[in-house]
Amino acid sequence: MIAPDLPVYNCPRVSQALVVNGLPGEECWRAAPVVRLVDSGGGKRAVLPTVVRCCWTDSHLFLRFSCKDPDMWGSLTDRDAELFNEEVVEVFLAPSGDVRRYFEFEVSPHNVVFDAALHSPDRDRRTMTTDVAWDCADLQTRVVSDGPIHRVAPRGRAEAGPEGRWTVDMAIPFRSLGLAGAPDPGAEWRMNLYRIDRGARSEYASWSPTMKQPADFHVPDRFGTLRFDSDEGQAVVAGRWSVERAQSWRQRTGQLLGCNFIPSTASNQLEMWQAETFDPATIDRELGYAAGLGMNAVRVYLHDLAWLTDSKGFMQRLRTFLGLASRHGIGVVLVLFDDCWNPDPVIGPQEAPRPGVHNSRWLQSPGAKLAAEPLEWGPLADYVRSVVGALRSDRRVLVWDLFNEPGNSERGASSLPLLQCAFEWARSADPSQPLTVGVWADHASLNAFQLANSDVITLHNYGEADALRAQISDLRVHGRPLVCTEWMARPGSTIPTHLPVFREERVGCLNWGLVAGKTQTIYPWRSPEGGPEPAVWFHDLLRADGSPYDRKEAELMREFAAATETRKR
Repeated sequence: MIAPDLPVYNCPRVSQALVVNGLPGEECWRAAPVVRLVDSGGGKRAVLPTVVRCCWTDSHLFLRFSCKDPDMWGSLTDRDAELFNEEVVEVFLAPSGDVRRYFEFEVSPHNVVFDAALHSPDRDRRTMTTDVAWDCADLQTRVVSDGPIHRVAPRGRAEAGPEGRWTVDMAIPFRSLGLAGAPDPGAEWRMNLYRIDRGARSEYASWSPTMKQPADFHVPDRFGTLRFDSDEGQAVVAGRWSVERAQSWRQRTGQLLGCNFIPSTASNQLEMWQAETFDPATIDRELGYAAGLGMNAVRVYLHDLAWLTDSKGFMQRLRTFLGLASRHGIGVVLVLFDDCWNPDPVIGPQEAPRPGVHNSRWLQSPGAKLAAEPLEWGPLADYVRSVVGALRSDRRVLVWDLFNEPGNSERGASSLPLLQCAFEWARSADPSQPLTVGVWADHASLNAFQLANSDVITLHNYGEADALRAQISDLRVHGRPLVCTEWMARPGSTIPTHLPVFREERVGCLNWGLVAGKTQTIYPWRSPEGGPEPAVWFHDLLRADGSPYDRKEAELMREFAAATETRKR
């Protein structure tokens, strides 16, 4: 029986065409889930970051270890030398699922290999036998580093370092493990992943912590599960709500009517949340405007940098916002990550908006450089777990919208690993509110993952009414509550044409924008700089004084709120 706390890795299948000279090309790794090794003895965060990805083809299992290291070294040069006495990465595999027989693979920073077949009849190191004579035929490995890899241990040198990174790729042929061919999709092996660092102090890290002191990697009962998926994006993170629980949430909340909210005095998320520019007076006034239109919900974007720079102050300001919203009878949908617009967020004063340009200062969260570097995601995990954990029972939070439009800004499936981590981190906080990520474009792998993991289904739709109705119909198959968390882009997506659809379909709806301001979203996407105010606003409902851009729209919003089963305020 497998213990319930053991991890599962959903391994995506990739095209053989992406394999070059026997090893996977970079495209193979873009959508592979990322796992971060932890302290093997207790499960806490390891001091030195190590991340691992896996994928497979019809012939091979591929693994990539990426290691941050203050001093890369290794002295051994012979195959099957005792690499575990120096710096090394390791993988243990039990293809049959029987952890009494498994294979061990080790690779050093100098690309020296140790491989062996092990028999542990009692699942106990004391009776374990190791066949070092066994070699994995046609095994391929590669090591790439960004700095020197020394031949002498740190204690034998006058100078240490420099800090660097080393990456190990392994290609393990299925036939060399005694298999007739590739596993069937859905097959499950047992596996564990490890790293040993021998610097100023030894550190032992693993994927599934063995919980042994002193360190011992040969604990087969602690092996996790390697599941061979048929396609990328199909994995399900443990803890998803049942359909019944999701529908119960819908009955409690009623039909949501609201907007994507940022005060008119802020051009982006940092300007909204930083202490120097946080503007509770404007927020209070404009939330009052929202309530006056009959709204009972707002969707609000956070930013990782605001929390990382000042976590205590950020949480105080976030609670202030929730209190102001609650006073107006408005619940809050909180967005944690975002792939849209400017890729290089910087804390501090924000540049003035470019006149006439739609969302000219809106920020990706995290920035593009951090999003592409899984070794540096530790603070992002802290951000998600801390924010969700702190508000996990707060009834003012309606939904956790973990990632806005993953794959935007031409990132595509490369956003999938961070998206998966976002769900894992948020699930680990055990929130009482549902998790979701809205489908927004034709990204097959991203959509598959989002729909398989969201507790309630959310969507973005800026198309005409018929397209909206068709998308709602397609998503009904999931049996879960539906909320459209972005819509309204005049002239094609409008309040007169679309509110009747949401009313008839009993789908929640949050349009983009409330009060016209520094985001300049009254201008259309890709608007040229310096243009005059458009005759037809693209987004937003109100002018700065609270007067409506279109009085008929305001009347329709109030009528919708009065006539539908909206959330009790």
